[in-house]
Amino acid sequence: MSLLNHPCVSGCASGISGGDGLSACGSGHATGVERLKSPFRQRRSPPSSGRVIRVENLNYSYPDGRQALRGISFAIPRGETVGLIGPNGAGKSTLLLHLNGLLGQPHADGRITINGLEVQPSSLPEIRRRVGLLFQDPDDQLFSTTVAEDVAFGPRQLALAEAEVTRRIEDSLAEVELGGFGSRVPHHLSLGEKKRVALAGVLACRPEVLLFDEPTANFDPRGRREFIALCRRLPATKLIASHDLEMILALCGRVLVLDEGRLVADGGSIAILGDEPLMLRHGLEKPHSLFHAHPHGLRA
Repeated sequence: MSLLNHPCVSGCASGISGGDGLSACGSGHATGVERLKSPFRQRRSPPSSGRVIRVENLNYSYPDGRQALRGISFAIPRGETVGLIGPNGAGKSTLLLHLNGLLGQPHADGRITINGLEVQPSSLPEIRRRVGLLFQDPDDQLFSTTVAEDVAFGPRQLALAEAEVTRRIEDSLAEVELGGFGSRVPHHLSLGEKKRVALAGVLACRPEVLLFDEPTANFDPRGRREFIALCRRLPATKLIASHDLEMILALCGRVLVLDEGRLVADGGSIAILGDEPLMLRHGLEKPHSLFHAHPHGLRA
């Protein structure tokens, strides 16, 4: 992977900034967006005040003219963990790449801010520090000869002193439970270990926002459980795109549903994922656990 493709330092962003006129739940007033509240109690950490992510009327077309995002508007408060779901081709990964500035001009219009900072070419270095992106395939994110060098790449682009880089390597590897892995060769690791190394590299930049693209894809059951537990411990504001709807239920109190580039629903995760007609209309299925959910709460 080249430096220009690294999620901490790369890309050409769209000129986008956050606007007002967003609803109390953090979503825009886009026509046709369903907003549902859950009838069940659901454990979630209350977010701090202030919207960290703001997206208003975001449109994007690929260079071949195909429109991938259509009038997307929403906002996410500090500390909230939000799921992003939809069928293949709905625009989930495309949306994540806009929030990090990896996609944008000249094929986009709309407004995005990250904690008040407009996403535009002049702000990309700071946006990439604030927003960490974990790709679905860790091999797209790992390119150095050792784990330590991979984790160090982002901090070094921030021109930090080498002592601080070393400290961040150690702290980030400990945070993902890979202490002592610094001298290992990334491509000799298991899939789960690779994803943890890639996440450590993101965490080493100390982002305020974490974006996950299919974080549990291809995990075995134990690796999936461990990665969910790791994600739950991370304090940053999180947006998680996934087809793993049971994982979305475990981590997210709120869900955004994309279909054909449009935001079609926004609300409590149990209410949306438990709405079988809504799910089927958009190429999804009600999670198995919700067919047996206890009326006084989904999880202990």
